Amino acid sequence: MSSSISENLKSFITKQRGTYKFKLTRNLDLETDLEIYGDDVEEFIESFSIEFGVDVSKFDASKYFSPEGDPFITKIASWILRIKAKKDIQRLPITLGDLEKAIEDKILV
Repeated sequence: MSSSISENLKSFITKQRGTYKFKLTRNLDLETDLEIYGDDVEEFIESFSIEFGVDVSKFDASKYFSPEGDPFITKIASWILRIKAKKDIQRLPITLGDLEKAIEDKILV
């Protein structure tokens, strides 16, 4: 990955979300590490798309992010649903590295 893409992405995240007490690295997950979930996802992804010229028209946020609500309650609800459905419905990770790749490819899917 280009260091300019990485630095521009880190700058964008800081502008959108503020500063974090840890270093922003490629392996950080947007939901679990950066605490982006619920209604914030739509705003973040739309701003990301505009800032970097990335097509997000086929991006399905529900694959990667939990719905709005208290993260603790969301985890409990997810656990109960897994027991009821007897299958794992975990979300896929999406990392800063994935966003870097989307910037290079001009598409996030």
